[in-house]
Amino acid sequence: MRVRYAPAARTELDEVFLYINERNPEAAQGVKLFIQKVIEGIGTFPYLGRESDRLSGLRVLPLGRFDYMIFYLVRDKEIIIVHVRHTKRQSWK
Repeated sequence: MRVRYAPAARTELDEVFLYINERNPEAAQGVKLFIQKVIEGIGTFPYLGRESDRLSGLRVLPLGRFDYMIFYLVRDKEIIIVHVRHTKRQSWK
């Protein structure tokens, strides 16, 4: 399936990479590649993430060793990445 990013998700990803890059550029590249691979996997296996109890149709996939979660919607022939959030961040909207 085609994967598309909501503007908020693009901004959040940029913020994640900037934050990590300021502290450890090598780690930032590793995190970036890992997140990209996971998102590619969502395109192949769209129901990999669990359904959210907060919003109908919203799915959530935790990134395990990195404390981030990907929030996304599955539409007819498209995956929409809505947010990429750190697990300690309270707001999901």
